[in-house]
This record gives sequence, structure tokens and C-alpha cells, in this order.
Amino acid sequence: MCQPLRGLYWVGTFFYDENIIFVLSLFKIKLAIYKAIIFLNVKKKKQKKTKMSTNTMSQPFFMNDNDSDNSSIGSGRRTKKKEKTAKCWREYQVITLTSICNGSIELEEEIQAQKWKNALTTCHQILERTTFSFDGIYHFYCGFIQEKGFRNFDRAEKHYKIALQIENKNERYIRYYARIARRLQRYDDSEQMYLYGLSIHSNNQCMRYEYAYLLWMAQKYQASLEQLKTCLEYNQSRNIDERFFFFFK
Repeated sequence: MCQPLRGLYWVGTFFYDENIIFVLSLFKIKLAIYKAIIFLNVKKKKQKKTKMSTNTMSQPFFMNDNDSDNSSIGSGRRTKKKEKTAKCWREYQVITLTSICNGSIELEEEIQAQKWKNALTTCHQILERTTFSFDGIYHFYCGFIQEKGFRNFDRAEKHYKIALQIENKNERYIRYYARIARRLQRYDDSEQMYLYGLSIHSNNQCMRYEYAYLLWMAQKYQASLEQLKTCLEYNQSRNIDERFFFFFK
């Protein structure tokens, strides 16, 4: 077992990223941000309600008593109804966020313990509860579990594809989708995905290294050697820059 780049290990015919658990901790930070956004929205709504109540209290002096009573009763009912619906929605969001947070902790422990069946059921439960469709992280986890735990490459490819459709510039999703296409022996699709990823993340040497391995598998030996040469030159220049920085620090 060798370690060509930090965070990557050569396992059989693919690279295993040991930093996948780190992404789970990042998602916890996202949940905290979502909670803060909900709190600010609730605060803004309360401020708007107080302004509305002050406006209804200052009524013109030429209005009749009956009209003012009827209008105040109607507005009071409407505000109570709005407050009730807003309270129910806030409670639902808090329950959903806490359940997702607890599920992410449980999922992290199950992936670390390699309890793939439990991890997959937890991941599906979170996908059913979550309303954040702009984040494809749990589809990515489902794909990772299917690939690593069950070696079901077809299902893994479907989940990676959904995650990539949600976040089409995420370098991790691009790498894993290109890799699963390579493992399914769809070399052309894999090459196109690697080229797309390198056009966005040109300095990602992990992606370039995997692309070189794909070219070697597809018997494009000269192109593979060129990619490996680019990786080597980049790493050498980076080591020189780091030495220069620490020398003059």
C-alpha cells in the first residue's frame, strides 16, 4: 500500500479518500449556519409584525367605533393565524434540522465502523427528511457507501450523478463520478468528466493523477505519461516554494 498524495491511498484499482469523514463535520457547520438564518428570518418577521400592529393602532379620528372594532377584530384574527402557522413552520424546521444533525453524527460513526447497511439506511432516512435540495452531500454519501461497502457501481453512479447535477463544480463529486465511470469501463465518459474537472480545477493534482491512471487503463500511454509529468513538475515547484517560504519566515 503506497501513498502517492496526502489523503489518498491506493486500494486495489481505485483511490480511497480517507478525508471523507471531514466532509461530515463540515456539514455540521452548514447546519449551524442554516439555524442562524432561520433565527434571523424569524426576528425580521417579528419586527414586521410589531410595525403592523403600531400602524393598526394609529387609526384616523373620523372612523366610527363599530368600524374600528370590526377592523381590529379581523386584523387580530389574521395576525393570530399567521403567528400560528409561522410557529408551526419554525418548529418543523427545528425538528428537521436536529434530526438531520443527529443523523449525520450517526452516519459518521457507521461509516467509520464500516457498518454499511446501517449507514445506507441512515443516509436514506436523512434524504427523506432533508429539504435542502441545493446540497448534494447525502447523495454523494449514498454513492460512496454503494461503491465502497456493497461494490454496487451502477447504484453508486446514479447517486454521484444526482450530487453532480446539484453541485456541478464540486471537485469531489467530479472525481468520484469520473472514477465510477472508469470502474464501469466507460472510459470515454470518464475522460470527458476528468477533462471537465481539470478545466475548472486545473491545480487539482489528485484529479490529474487519477486521469493519468485512466489514460493508462485505456492504453493511451503517452498521454498518461504527460499527465504524470505535469503532476511531478507541479509538486516539485510547490516543494521549492514551501522551502523558500520557510527559509525567509
